[in-house]
Amino acid sequence: MTAQQATTKIGQAYLLPQRGAWLAETLSGNKIVCLKNKREGVKTPSRLFNCSYYRHFGSNYPKGFTLIELMIVIAIVGILAAIALPAYSDFVTRTKLCDIIVMLDKVGTAVTEYHALCDPKTFPDNLNLVGIEWSSKYGSLEVINVNESEGVYGVRRIRNTPTSVKNHYLYVRITYSAKNGYSKQWITDLPHKFRPRQ
Repeated sequence: MTAQQATTKIGQAYLLPQRGAWLAETLSGNKIVCLKNKREGVKTPSRLFNCSYYRHFGSNYPKGFTLIELMIVIAIVGILAAIALPAYSDFVTRTKLCDIIVMLDKVGTAVTEYHALCDPKTFPDNLNLVGIEWSSKYGSLEVINVNESEGVYGVRRIRNTPTSVKNHYLYVRITYSAKNGYSKQWITDLPHKFRPRQ
């Protein structure tokens, strides 16, 4: 690169016009970066040029994150965690409660069929009579109340679950009337967002 080719020299680089764009070329390595696409020339403060120069070519430009960049990353991670963790906790809680709900739903179906086939009609006080084997690890099944028109079965104390639902109760109540037939109702003190649909 001759002195005639160089238009402007700033620091350790030259500015060269090429095809209407101003380019920066290092003295040592012919590495080129376009600074500004203006045919009439570049009016760039030396501080901005030097920053661009060091960012692309220099060995003295600081590596890694700046403090502000690091703080922004930490803030973004914190926001995502604040949103994701409660949602994940609710998902885990619902998954465990679903195990109990599915089992109680099976109980409700089985005792309804038993009642329909019995004469005189009555709900069973022993689930061995309907072939149900309780397998949920989140609570023990109890027979709360049975007679000819009603059967209530459920878990008195939910266990092995997050604090938000631990020690709460969940029952399924099956009722029968000659006029309306069978109906199912959930009885619980669980928080509303975790309750099964009626």
